[in-house]
Amino acid sequence: MNIANRKLIEDAVILIEDNLKTNLSLDEIAKQIGISKFHFHRIFKAITGSPLITYVRGRKLTSSLNELLDDKLKIIDIAYDYNFEYEQSYERAFKQLFGLTPSAFRQKNCELPIVPRIDTSLLNDISKGIVITPWYCTMPKFHLAGIKTLINHIENYNTATANSSAMDFYYNKRYLLQNAINEHLYYGLVTYHDFYTADYYMPSVEVSESFDFNSIFTCQTIERSDYAVFRYVGLHSPEDLTMKLLSEIYEVIETVWLPTTSFKPTRQFHFERMNQKICKEDYCEADIYFPIKY
Repeated sequence: MNIANRKLIEDAVILIEDNLKTNLSLDEIAKQIGISKFHFHRIFKAITGSPLITYVRGRKLTSSLNELLDDKLKIIDIAYDYNFEYEQSYERAFKQLFGLTPSAFRQKNCELPIVPRIDTSLLNDISKGIVITPWYCTMPKFHLAGIKTLINHIENYNTATANSSAMDFYYNKRYLLQNAINEHLYYGLVTYHDFYTADYYMPSVEVSESFDFNSIFTCQTIERSDYAVFRYVGLHSPEDLTMKLLSEIYEVIETVWLPTTSFKPTRQFHFERMNQKICKEDYCEADIYFPIKY
């Protein structure tokens, strides 16, 4: 399988839930759902924000709460039932996750935050990968430097102009910037010009300060803002993240998220951000930040 999609994750989640009381390994999960363990690990971490083993352990501990409410069951038997090698291993993991011991929970019978089963309704399929509906964050003011180009929507859809300018900047031009903070963290800044015809696109990296370059580069300051962040994951090179593919991501945002949220995009700009140390020839992970207002 060379396409990341929601069914892949759904199958993995069901498999994990059916085997919470076994020692199910990453190799076994990947084999049963028909994907390499390297691909699966990267996709899973991109979706959950944590390694597979952390999620599985959290689901085991969460599921064990039901047994702990039964005073007739011994904690050591519950630990073994969920495939913890020692009772101490179970108690240590339980306290690390929930902040109290299993016996203390049994005595208090209190409210606890849990590790929920992954909600695959938050995943949206497009032609080459998955779009994850947003999380929200705030970012302080920062500065981007790059090469700004006016992109015609129809022309770029057919000729991938923005994609070409992005690759030219990343592979040939970014090294000329002396004050880059992290040259491997790529930003594709889209500043809205005319919604129907064209926008400005600026492949860029973050720089330490704003100033006039008097050269091919443009420096743009992004003021502090709150954002809705959509993650895209695909089993292909980041160079294949064309405008055509990005338009599918934007369509998910416009048709799935926007009609249901009380947040409003500012409609002034947005940016794509990719960590090139994470991306590989067969793996693309990109976060798309939309500034929001209330």
